[in-house]
Amino acid sequence: MINPLEKQETYAFYNSISLDDFLKAAERAGLKNNPDMEKIAPYLKNAKKILDLGAGYGRCLEYLANTFEGEIHAVEFSHNLANFLIKKFSPRVHIYEQDMRNLNVGDGFDVVLSNWGAINNLNLNEQSQLLKTLKSITTKSGLIFFETKKKLQDTGCDTCGNGIRFTHANTNSSFIGYATSQEEFEKMANKNGYKLSVSEYDIILETGKLKKRVLYMLEKNS
Repeated sequence: MINPLEKQETYAFYNSISLDDFLKAAERAGLKNNPDMEKIAPYLKNAKKILDLGAGYGRCLEYLANTFEGEIHAVEFSHNLANFLIKKFSPRVHIYEQDMRNLNVGDGFDVVLSNWGAINNLNLNEQSQLLKTLKSITTKSGLIFFETKKKLQDTGCDTCGNGIRFTHANTNSSFIGYATSQEEFEKMANKNGYKLSVSEYDIILETGKLKKRVLYMLEKNS
């Protein structure tokens, strides 16, 4: 069940971030040139229908729109960001202003992706429920990708339990997410009938330092 307070916090956080802030954050994080999408790209060759969860300002959509010929669908929670995506990508991309905890996007997806730690916006139970939902809307051979940091540090949120509080410095808005460990991800995958593959890769931060990120790929058990 969705916690209304958590939903309001998460919404306020993303609705308060400007496009310029997103672009600067992507550059600081080493994602501006889409190293995450380059890792996923080989798996898109036979796909006909893709869903991007937590599309943000459209970094991954831009990549897909320029390299993928099939159907592209995207979910974004923030009203401001969803409107921006509609203006920029419609009708090439089908944009849904929705919470990924309550998806209503149809089915038949060959690939679902959720990059830049979007799954960490949800608590552990919500993440597991999302995996269950995605199983019902993907094809038999469908692939699901979650991309995030190798390790998320707890920022000292006393009331979060095992969660992590994300703070937007420019607006002081924040919300509680969950820094899922690889062991927890493996348990969720097994519980929901998936085979899990994990790969780590290095990206170059704006500072020039290397940072590890992780890509989870889920396939339905046959």
